[in-house]
Amino acid sequence: MKNIAFALLTVITALSVLPPAAGSAMPDWDVQLRRDRPRLLVNREQLDAVRQYAAGSGALELEKLKRRALAPVETGALILKTERFDFQKNGKIKLAPGVETADNIIENMGIKEASSAAMVYMITGDPAFRDRAVEMLRQADRVLEFCLQFDAPVDYHTESMMNLMCAFDWMYEDTPPDLRDALARHLAEYVREMQPDGRLKVFKTAGPPDTGFYGTLGMLFPAGIVLTGTAADQCLVRDFLNTGYAAALEAMNFRDRIAGNSGLLVAGTPTYSFGAYPLASFLFFMENRAALGLDLRDEHPHLANFINWFLWSTIPDGSGGFYHYGAGDVRHSNNRFDQTMLYGHFVQIVNLYSDLNPAAADRARALLAALPPDLAKFNDWHPFMPLLMTGFDPSLPSATTIERLTAADTAAYFPAFGLAFMRSGYTPDSTFALFRSGSENTNHQHYDENSFVIFRNGFLALDTGDRMRALHHIYYYPQTIAHNTVLIDMPNEPMPPHWEHWTADERPQIMDGLEYFCDGGQNRLLGGRCRIFRTSPDFTWVSGDATACYSAQKCELAQREFVFIPPSVFLVGDRVRATRPEYSRRWLLHTQNEPVKTGAFYTADNGSGGRLVWRTLLPRTPKITLIGGKDREFFTNGRNLPLDTGAPGFEKPNFYGRWRYEMTAGPEDEAMFIHALQALSPGKAPADVALAADNRVIVTMPDGAVFQVVFNTDAPGGTIEKYSGADLVFRRRIEEK
Repeated sequence: MKNIAFALLTVITALSVLPPAAGSAMPDWDVQLRRDRPRLLVNREQLDAVRQYAAGSGALELEKLKRRALAPVETGALILKTERFDFQKNGKIKLAPGVETADNIIENMGIKEASSAAMVYMITGDPAFRDRAVEMLRQADRVLEFCLQFDAPVDYHTESMMNLMCAFDWMYEDTPPDLRDALARHLAEYVREMQPDGRLKVFKTAGPPDTGFYGTLGMLFPAGIVLTGTAADQCLVRDFLNTGYAAALEAMNFRDRIAGNSGLLVAGTPTYSFGAYPLASFLFFMENRAALGLDLRDEHPHLANFINWFLWSTIPDGSGGFYHYGAGDVRHSNNRFDQTMLYGHFVQIVNLYSDLNPAAADRARALLAALPPDLAKFNDWHPFMPLLMTGFDPSLPSATTIERLTAADTAAYFPAFGLAFMRSGYTPDSTFALFRSGSENTNHQHYDENSFVIFRNGFLALDTGDRMRALHHIYYYPQTIAHNTVLIDMPNEPMPPHWEHWTADERPQIMDGLEYFCDGGQNRLLGGRCRIFRTSPDFTWVSGDATACYSAQKCELAQREFVFIPPSVFLVGDRVRATRPEYSRRWLLHTQNEPVKTGAFYTADNGSGGRLVWRTLLPRTPKITLIGGKDREFFTNGRNLPLDTGAPGFEKPNFYGRWRYEMTAGPEDEAMFIHALQALSPGKAPADVALAADNRVIVTMPDGAVFQVVFNTDAPGGTIEKYSGADLVFRRRIEEK
């Protein structure tokens, strides 16, 4: 171990870890950190509740954990998947493309078996599980030795390392001294070398405080907890505690700022918010309570409205599952959540807030009650976790339902990521829409200010492309052309950057050496402004100014009004001015399947019962181009940028998009564009939409109600009126405040 304590000081400086915010304080480790064990996630006092829980509500989970603890694992020599790596002349190994960590090349790690057996032993006292845990810890130490020798990180999300640190802590008194001391030293060296300036590298490893915080920085604090008082270098361990706690507090404070009262967690992409991202918060609360006796739930309240964020960012599929809207850095293979973590997250909310905030816990119970049986189970990241949920009684029913929680909803705006959600209900056949404007953060964002997504009986207008190891990932998928917004064409405009979904070694195999330009799109992730958000049972009006997201060399104004009239009508008014008349302006609409023209209207079905009908109202003689179909699905820069070879085909329905409607306006056309779109389900009649001579849009709904909308030509907003027969029901002036 080469001057590890000194090297960590470099990490502290490089991280620029901020001091704890007001209301938080760095613990006095000598006074507050427990010296007895267990102390990671659970302590001796809490064990009594865990044992009672395992004997009652958690009995089935205990039996599952016993089986997990006894899963077959060959001990001794590591079983290596040699087809996934090569030994190099320098004595190290080189992982195959797409293989990033040792958990993908070592078959018999034994780490989760170790934590499972350790938990069972703490609960039951059965010596068979004690012996099994020690045996698996010895195997885990072999894994660490291998990783340190060959510079191969154990894993990316550090789930294996959390299991190993728990097992080490929980079995500390029962582990032979030679193994205990060796593990302590190897753990300390591994955690140190996984930091940003360490020798162990993995693609996307650090996990800084403004992301999921599940990477290597998140290991520091728990490592400090378990390694205090061990054979590891105690100066180094104290640095783990100080640096790790400061970074964790920074992460929690960031989450509090992002969430506000909304519950939005870290990223505007819910697959991250409801994937691994919540784990850092759950673990931090549990670490503080067990090791330091600190209850930080009130001090860091970002999870209190977590369920609110879930209910707005999802679309129910009718079978107990959920769609996401497909916005940002998410996969579009089916636009569904990875359901494996939802149950555990909802249970954690119940466990966390049953005593402190019963309403928050009850909202989570309502979602748990709605999950089908095949999803009502914990995932395998931390197999012991179900038995630490002592505040969760699976037999206790919810006092509310999803229907009650969403009954009065019309729309909600989440300013941290500029997300305006609107819907006609929260059932699979309701109309759902997302309009993006005014994002204040860039985490997993695209160049898509003022874009929209529409869903009814499936996706009708959608974000297109996919995240993958292909040129498509940086030159199409995140760029403005892949979204439902407006382009301004300036020749040879530089392509804005996006992160590469591949390692430096893989780069030559993917890049083709050709030059790519910005295809009319935005070049900044920040700078857009939501100027108006107004909602009522009759309409939702959102106004977005994306001017600053385009190059100032080409764009004078990019202002969009997005109006939803439930249950099915959308009016989109754009004021777009280019700096030069030869810079054409293109209005984009992406659909799954080929649009069909009938009279003045276009229609596209989505293959699952939904139908989008739309019409360009202004310009009055629009220039329309349809782009898509085989080998033109993702056409940009004069060529198609296809999905990688592992992607499925384009059967109906698909979620990648393969057609786009382009309305191109020349210098002779008005600065104002107006489009009317309708989201229809089978058997539903469309509204009648017409444009009057004064650019007033008149919408006659199937029930006879008439709406008249006028968009301002010199400012955000406009006017909306509703009539019942000849009687004026209301007139609203919509303006920026």
